[in-house]
Amino acid sequence: MSEKEIANAVLFVAEAMPQHRAKYGTTVEKGRERLRTAARAIMQMWRDLEEQERAGCKAIA
Repeated sequence: MSEKEIANAVLFVAEAMPQHRAKYGTTVEKGRERLRTAARAIMQMWRDLEEQERAGCKAIA
């Protein structure tokens, strides 16, 4: 996933919330899809951080 795709996946996880689904008519399956996508994005970020750590790279603050 690109950085933009990761950011969107995490942002759209709110669509899985019961309040959002009730207000906007989002299906339970769509909510699950959003959660799965966000989970993949978070795991990719985790792996990327571990790789950077192993390589001795540090983010520039």
